[in-house]
Amino acid sequence: MPKFDYQCPDCQRTEEHWVDFEVRRTPRPCPCGSFMEWQFPLNFEIAGFEPFYHEGLGMDINGPRELKQILKANGMVEAGDKVGGARNEEKSVHAQKLDKQPLQGISLSDLQRKRERQKEIGDNMRVGAVTPDGKRLEPRKLSDYPNAR
Repeated sequence: MPKFDYQCPDCQRTEEHWVDFEVRRTPRPCPCGSFMEWQFPLNFEIAGFEPFYHEGLGMDINGPRELKQILKANGMVEAGDKVGGARNEEKSVHAQKLDKQPLQGISLSDLQRKRERQKEIGDNMRVGAVTPDGKRLEPRKLSDYPNAR
């Protein structure tokens, strides 16, 4: 049962009442003899999210939805409880608590570009070979050799 605010139009008295959602608009009796009306909630609190650098993923996380998308894109799932994640679960006296890290300016697209560059460098790497009789072979791309990867 949620808690709603009611205000009397005559004496301006405001009270909170625990009321079923379906009957929230029903006027409530006021001590002054009038009836208090349901107030649309103007001040409510949304669970906040503070962006942070995710040390395991190596990138900034700007929201819970983004984190889920990144994990899904990488075939991963978050470990730990749904509220606090995997943080602060270690009880050992030797464990060091790692607070949320400040943003580093690294996004998923930055990491994807870096991986693509590394793959391209690896694919374009040229390797020379020497036969058992000492003859040097012409250098070729690493990807041209069988079982290169």
